[in-house]
Amino acid sequence: MLRKLSDEYLSMHLSVHSSPGTYAFFQEQTAHLKNELELAEKELTGLAGKENLIAPADQRKETLESASATERELVGVEAQIREQTTRELAAARTLAATDPRVTTTKRQLPNQGSVQSAHTMIAELQNKRTQLLTKFNGDDRLVKEVDEQIANTEKALRNAIVMVATEEATDINPTWQKLQVERTDAALELAGLRSRAERLRSQIESYRSRAVSLAEATPRYETLLRRVGDAREQYMLYARKAEEARLADALDKQKISNVILAEAPVPALVSTRPPLVLVLLVGCIAGVFLGIVAALLTDWLGEGLLPNRRMRAAFARARTPAVDGEA
Repeated sequence: MLRKLSDEYLSMHLSVHSSPGTYAFFQEQTAHLKNELELAEKELTGLAGKENLIAPADQRKETLESASATERELVGVEAQIREQTTRELAAARTLAATDPRVTTTKRQLPNQGSVQSAHTMIAELQNKRTQLLTKFNGDDRLVKEVDEQIANTEKALRNAIVMVATEEATDINPTWQKLQVERTDAALELAGLRSRAERLRSQIESYRSRAVSLAEATPRYETLLRRVGDAREQYMLYARKAEEARLADALDKQKISNVILAEAPVPALVSTRPPLVLVLLVGCIAGVFLGIVAALLTDWLGEGLLPNRRMRAAFARARTPAVDGEA
C-alpha cells in the first residue's frame, strides 16, 4: 500500500506540475521569431548597403562638416577668382596702351659715301679742267662745261655734308612682354580657379544630397535597428524558454521531479504490537471515562422524562368517564 501510495503521489505530482505541449509551443515560437529576425536583418542589411550606412548620425555630422569646409574653401577660391580677373583686366588694359617694340639704339651717321664720291668727282673735274686749259682758253665752251660740273658737284658735296643718316635698332618691349606673360599667367590661373570652383560646387551639392539622404534614411535605419534588437531579444528569450521546456520534458520522461522518496517502504522485521501493560492501562482509563459519561447521561435523561409521564397518566384518567357515558 505504501509503495502504491508513493507511486501514485509522484505520478500525480508530475502530472500537476508538468506542462504538456510547452516545448512544442516554444519551439514553434522560436522558429517564428528566428524568421522575423532574419527578415529584419536582411532588410537592415539591404538599407545599409543601398545607402552606405554604418553610423547614420555620425555620417551625417561628418557630411555636414565636410560641406561646411568645402563652402569655406569655395569662398576663398571665389575671392581668388575675383582677384585674378581684376589682374587680367588690368594687364590687358596696360598691354593695350604699351608699344610691343622699343628702340634700343639710335645713331646719326653722315653720308660718307656721297661725300667721298663728290670729292673724287671734284678732283677728277679739276684735273680735267686743268688739262683743257692747256688746250683751250678759260672762256671756251668745254672749259665752261667743266666749271659748271665742278660747281654742281660742289653743291652736291655741300648737300651731302649737311645730310645726316639716322640708324635705329628696335627690340621687343620688356614691359610689354612682362605684361603679356602676366596676362597669360592670370588667364591660366583664372581658368584653373574656375575649374576648381566648379568642382567645389559639385562637391557641396553632393554633400548636401548625401546629408538629405542620410536624414531621410536615419529614422528608417534606427527603426529597423530597434526591430532587429527586439527580434533578437525575443528570439533569445524564447530559445531559452524552449531549452528549458525541452529539459523539463526530458526530466518528466525520466520521472524526475523536485519531490523524491527518502526511503522506500519495506516490511518491518520487528513486531510493532504495543506492550500489554500499556494496553491494559489505556483500557482502564478508557473504561472509567466511558462509565462516568454513561452515568451522567442516564441521570440527565431520567430527570427530563419524569414530568412527561405523570401528565400523560392524569390526562388519560380524565378522559375515561366521558367516553364510558357516551357508550
